[in-house]
Amino acid sequence: MTAMLFTSYKYALFVAVAFGVYYLAGRMSRGRRLQNLALLALSYLFYALWDWRWCLLLAAVTASGYLGAALLERAETRRRLILVGVLLIDLGALGAFKYFGFFADSFATLLGTVGLHADWVTLNLVLPVGISYYVFQNLSYVIDVYRRELPATRGVVEYAVALGFFPQLLAGPITRPRDLLPQLFEGRAFDDTRARDGLRQVLWGLSKKMLIADNIGVQVDYAWNNIARLDGVSLLTVAVLYSIQIYCDFSGYADIAIGTAKLFNLRLSKNFEYPYFSVSVRMFWRRWHITLANWMRDYVYISLGGSRVAPWRHAFNLLVTFLLVGLWHGASWAFVV
Repeated sequence: MTAMLFTSYKYALFVAVAFGVYYLAGRMSRGRRLQNLALLALSYLFYALWDWRWCLLLAAVTASGYLGAALLERAETRRRLILVGVLLIDLGALGAFKYFGFFADSFATLLGTVGLHADWVTLNLVLPVGISYYVFQNLSYVIDVYRRELPATRGVVEYAVALGFFPQLLAGPITRPRDLLPQLFEGRAFDDTRARDGLRQVLWGLSKKMLIADNIGVQVDYAWNNIARLDGVSLLTVAVLYSIQIYCDFSGYADIAIGTAKLFNLRLSKNFEYPYFSVSVRMFWRRWHITLANWMRDYVYISLGGSRVAPWRHAFNLLVTFLLVGLWHGASWAFVV
């Protein structure tokens, strides 16, 4: 596995090469077709440099969405059955890689408390990078087609790029295919203004990640490792520093992804909007990890009935939505709580 983090020189080199190949393909074809094929090949190469087997999983999820949407558009009956089939495939893959070990270990621990052993239920699977992002992108597309809010696309290459575009694989944002696909069906010449803006955003993201988050992280890690020695004021200071660290870390990655996309004359969705300047909890959740919050609102909360139900049901809808938000972030009981 060759780690190609946003902060590594390998990523910078990869982007430089991809940039040249991408616009050369655009000049050669004078259109989008060869350009999109080049972008697809580059994205899968990027993923393969982490682990080539993950490309098979990404391709399978992509195929489930593309074929599922095509069937949904043509079908007059059994549309819900098709949707459920895609949901089972995608959520099954996500559950197997991200959550099976968590629930299996919890079950084994529970049996261990009564003297039973269940080692057979454990399974050591490596979590594929970006699986939470492209699974949610795929599901949003299929659900939009199911709701007849979006026509099924015929461009298999374009759809594969929409899910596998390499800058968004590491840390999002969850740019829905309905937003990215129209851009991929247009020719994209080099835009000097947008490229300059993209470079500035990449530099800003690197500054937040490497200069702020990483340096604060050293102090925070030291505090966590020596927490019993700290007084109340020190603990409060560490808590504040940690809140700055996680924001600069995550939003820094988002800035790098969005800025990189601008180099290719593509727009990814905004993911943060000054969340710590919010004046209410509701406003905070509208400004923090915006693409996830909007995804959960549109496909979970509203699907359950939203706020247009009885008070007890509204509370239930909120609880289920935020429970899934917690589990999406990590497979542990801390996130469940």
